[in-house]
Amino acid sequence: MSLDLTYRFAADPRAIGPARSRLQSWLDDVGVVGTDACELVLVFSELAANAVSAASAVSSTAGVDAADGTIDLTGRCESGSGVVLEVTGPGAILDPAKMAPPMPGAGSERGRGFAIVFALTDRLEAERLGSETAVRAFKSVAGHRSRPTGQ
Repeated sequence: MSLDLTYRFAADPRAIGPARSRLQSWLDDVGVVGTDACELVLVFSELAANAVSAASAVSSTAGVDAADGTIDLTGRCESGSGVVLEVTGPGAILDPAKMAPPMPGAGSERGRGFAIVFALTDRLEAERLGSETAVRAFKSVAGHRSRPTGQ
């Protein structure tokens, strides 16, 4: 059995819920539970919402339906006690250095997602891959089943 998660979903806000459920099942399968699992699901939700938003921006400039695009979620357990979630989708996001807190003002309706992700993870990276962007979130967790060394 592979301990990695790969899941592709439409760049549509309605597809985030089923993707979140798939992530939760995978976390259960690899033994990540409790607060760690809840925080990783929240991290994914924020990253997925940003990816859907970026896909929507790309589609509006290209004149295509955002739902025609896809977003990829990957997850893997690292040796030791870490989980890496990666969300890859069309469009560009900010440089991680520019994503860091502080939280936006009380009257702002946007901008809290990356502050939440930064608060709940150990490290956040973004990489431009042609016309797509991959965002990786690294989080130490209390326990999980990692793949054997060399696989």
